[in-house]
Amino acid sequence: LVTIEGAGETLEIFYTAAGEVTEQANAAYSLMFTVTDYASKEVSVKIGSKNPNENKGCDLLIPSSVKFNDQDFAVTSIPVDGFNACKGFDKLVVPGTITSVSNSAFYNCSKLTEVVIEEGVQKLGSNTFYKISNLQTLTLPSTLTRIESLCFNGTHNIETIVCNAQTPPTAFTGCFTEYVYKNALLYVDGKYEDYKAANGWSNFNNILAVGATQTIDKDRYTLIATITNVWNRTCSVQIGTAPTNTKRAELAIPEHVSFSGIEFDITSIPEGGFQDCKYFEGTLTIPAYITSIGKNAFEGCSGVTALVVEEGVTSLGTSDTFNGCRNIETITLPSTLTKIPTRCFHNILQKLQVVECHALVPPTLASQFTQEAYNSATLYVHDVDAYKGANNWKSFKSIRLIGAVAQNKETEVEYKSIAEAVAAANANPGSTFTLLADNA
Repeated sequence: LVTIEGAGETLEIFYTAAGEVTEQANAAYSLMFTVTDYASKEVSVKIGSKNPNENKGCDLLIPSSVKFNDQDFAVTSIPVDGFNACKGFDKLVVPGTITSVSNSAFYNCSKLTEVVIEEGVQKLGSNTFYKISNLQTLTLPSTLTRIESLCFNGTHNIETIVCNAQTPPTAFTGCFTEYVYKNALLYVDGKYEDYKAANGWSNFNNILAVGATQTIDKDRYTLIATITNVWNRTCSVQIGTAPTNTKRAELAIPEHVSFSGIEFDITSIPEGGFQDCKYFEGTLTIPAYITSIGKNAFEGCSGVTALVVEEGVTSLGTSDTFNGCRNIETITLPSTLTKIPTRCFHNILQKLQVVECHALVPPTLASQFTQEAYNSATLYVHDVDAYKGANNWKSFKSIRLIGAVAQNKETEVEYKSIAEAVAAANANPGSTFTLLADNA
């Protein structure tokens, strides 16, 4: 190294196959760094005098900085053809300090199977990754704004592309091959409709993005699953084609759905997801894996006669969730429930006979049931006194103990075992105790 303070000075560093600095004799490859701007302390990088052995393989982890004369210089560029035909690298990581990757920089690096472009990189040049026949996975950063024509020309076997850019980067003609457009999975952090409308991206058959939809066929109805989070692989579900009066059905909410062969978990129901689906009948079950329910989700599902909310559900949405489900006769609520939103059970009238709530602490009930429901239904709970003292629960005329087998007729106190009832009778001579036929 000549230590003149000026552009053009070079430094060669030798690396092991794992990307660690080493002596020349132990090196798997070397990189040549050239000062491009001494004042700004910037260097370019390309392959050095030692090219990796094609048969041994190693990872090319381009550093973001190197030391020149004990000063840190940022690695900011790769010259044209900088790594042309370097066929011994298996994985490539381009640091974010290199904001623009030059044309043909990695031309014919045919052994690469994985390429990671880190956050900060904004542009990929023409033919940058031309003819990398073994490339399978590609990761692009959120900062990427432009991919020049033929960037991945001749790179046919990409299976997975992860693009973290919310706005689709400008992609010019022939960025990817037709085989890749047809077969690769494209994961994006942006919206499905944005990528489907963008040149160079709309050609992908398999785009996994927020807003992508999948139809789920059932016997008498269809559901539509919509991706809500690509990285967590979650989606919502709502009605597609509703059942009809002559083809009524019981709604079954699935736990999973496949998008292009990738399994996504169904975790939410959007606002109005099943609103006015009046020909669903029988029992409506809210599964434990549903963690979010939108406003009016089941409003007007007037054919449902029983509602079961499974253990694990903590909230029943924001408002009007089951408003107008006027034929519900029984409601079963889990011990995990903490909140019932405003108007959740509005317009559920005198057909309601039983509400069974397993929560030891009465869930917050934002607004009342109807007066008809308070008069007609019996509320079954594990702590009668707690519910008799809780807002909007205490209005039930009949509040009974879940699993009670006996009752003191004078005090209406109930007991969960015969032994408890006998002990109470012995402590209260003259009181009358009745066995409850439904649990005894």
